Amino acid sequence: MTSWWDRDIVEPGKEALLLCLLAFMVTFLSTRTIVRLIRAGRGPFRNVSAGGMHIHHVVPGTILLITGGLLAIGAPPHAPWRDIAGVVVGVGAALVLDEFALILHLRDVYWQPAGRASVTAVLLTAGVMGCVLLGFSPLGVNDVHQQEWAVRMVGRPGAGGGGRRAAQGQVRDGAAGSLRPPARDRRQHPARPAELALGPLVLPP
Repeated sequence: MTSWWDRDIVEPGKEALLLCLLAFMVTFLSTRTIVRLIRAGRGPFRNVSAGGMHIHHVVPGTILLITGGLLAIGAPPHAPWRDIAGVVVGVGAALVLDEFALILHLRDVYWQPAGRASVTAVLLTAGVMGCVLLGFSPLGVNDVHQQEWAVRMVGRPGAGGGGRRAAQGQVRDGAAGSLRPPARDRRQHPARPAELALGPLVLPP
């Protein structure tokens, strides 16, 4: 557990992102619980109003989201500022996206079927944050070293031609050659007449 934490979280500097995700989920679940209690008339929580106008929690969420973003880009790039910024951004984003449907429809649809868009936005955001936290490859992308990636690319069909073109200065052609699926060079191996008429022969499995 400790080695995983050090290798995948501490060394890549993902503590702030992890705190952001945790703050995001905790705030969303807490907000949903509080709103349901307010609607049911239970507990000490009440709607916030100013001058007879109901203040939606998207308002403090927007303030926190902007504050966290400014803190992330303006504060010194080391702990604890990055971690604090991550928490503030997570809390603000949860408050904003919990009322995403209100922003989308420009009316209060929190308890209507259209309000499900808020839950969808929250789940998608949490999923994206989780993927970024895991590096888009939870099966150990960090274990593959640069030399191993080079060996894999050279050994991949089609990558050799791309590497040769890139070495000759044809950068665009080299990149295209590396990404193209394996195909025969028609200049060196022209198609046979039967292939031109009937297409390539495919044997049944």
